Amino acid sequence: MNLRPFRLATIMEAVKVAELRYLEARVGGMNNATTYQSDFVEVMSRDVGGILAELVVGRRFDRTFLPAINTFHKQADVGEDIEVRSTPHLNGSLILRDNDDPGRRYVLVICDPMLGFAVRGWCYGYEAMTEEWAKTNEGRPHWRYKGALRPWETLTLERPKDAQMQPEYVW
Repeated sequence: MNLRPFRLATIMEAVKVAELRYLEARVGGMNNATTYQSDFVEVMSRDVGGILAELVVGRRFDRTFLPAINTFHKQADVGEDIEVRSTPHLNGSLILRDNDDPGRRYVLVICDPMLGFAVRGWCYGYEAMTEEWAKTNEGRPHWRYKGALRPWETLTLERPKDAQMQPEYVW
């Protein structure tokens, strides 16, 4: 898998957004260190990678990146229902948590600020949130989806009307 590099200006933009998100979360009393047992450097590294992944997906649709700050699952990362997940691991899985909307679409981006990125594909949340992928023995309940992902090229900004889609979820 070949990774496409980031420009330094793009990395710096992601760092600024990560700082804002970190500060807003602390002002709001949120502390993701309780979930991830992470120090500041780990939180910032993870957030910068996630923000870069959001930039990649947003640019796919020629969207100006407007960083979501302090929305915490109320607003999708891109468009109406696209959530972006990143991992620095080339063979990493798509991780969904118990507060994720199963009716949204989730994109997996392999992302390392220094090495670059590659988009692996996407799936609906309900496809990943099954017993097969459930993990409960690692702290907070979550799903580590390693199943087949739809091709990146098939992702559209408009919400699909395909017959396979589950009914709308109330979230």
